[in-house]
Amino acid sequence: MILKTAICDDEKEGIECINRLLENYCIDTGIEFSKSVFNNPDDLLRSYTSPGVYDIIFLDVEMPVNGIPKNGIDTAKAIRNIPDNDVRLIYISNYPAYMQMSFDVQASQYLDKNISYERFHSVMDTIIQGISHDSALMRVKTGPDQWNLLRIADIICISSFIGKRDLISFCTSDHEYVESGRNIYTLGETLKDQHFVFANKNCLVNMRHVIQFTHNSLQLSNLEYIEISRHFRKQFIEQFSKSILII
Repeated sequence: MILKTAICDDEKEGIECINRLLENYCIDTGIEFSKSVFNNPDDLLRSYTSPGVYDIIFLDVEMPVNGIPKNGIDTAKAIRNIPDNDVRLIYISNYPAYMQMSFDVQASQYLDKNISYERFHSVMDTIIQGISHDSALMRVKTGPDQWNLLRIADIICISSFIGKRDLISFCTSDHEYVESGRNIYTLGETLKDQHFVFANKNCLVNMRHVIQFTHNSLQLSNLEYIEISRHFRKQFIEQFSKSILII
């Protein structure tokens, strides 16, 4: 496996540190990394010609550009707006105040610049497991002799129709697939390890596509708002907190 990786840091020492950690991880696991290095976020964004340019981005939180302070959170927002919801964003910084802000852009991890190799190895194992999950497919029957293969990571949400519990809608960014005869609670159990969680009794949402949430609702990457019911609110928040450190 070769993973397309970008390192964006204005300090030479930071770049060398990530390079060294990746080289050691490659020796231990056999996983290789093609690396692109950037000294400021503007150069990184200019390299982003289309979604999927990188699998993993190591991003410093604070990097000045021409003497003007810029932060990695704004850079990450620009990447998510391309849109690229699949790339793993890993913040490397000594600024813990930015950790909460990084949740808004679905950062996969937030690591201290003095991270040990053992901790880095554990983080990379989790990241690569998530990347492997992204290639998983689901078969959806939309007609008597018609099947569609959907990449699970591309499914934004799964909903059951009110009054028709066995009629299920699978929503992606560009299409809605409807299947009959499947139970949404069974789907919830099947997909719980794929970062799906109930927002309410009629809707499973993919944590990869949640861009913000309040006490009563959440917004998905297709800009749709979904109600978070009182019954599922605690479970949703707990699962979101766990998933944000994986996806």
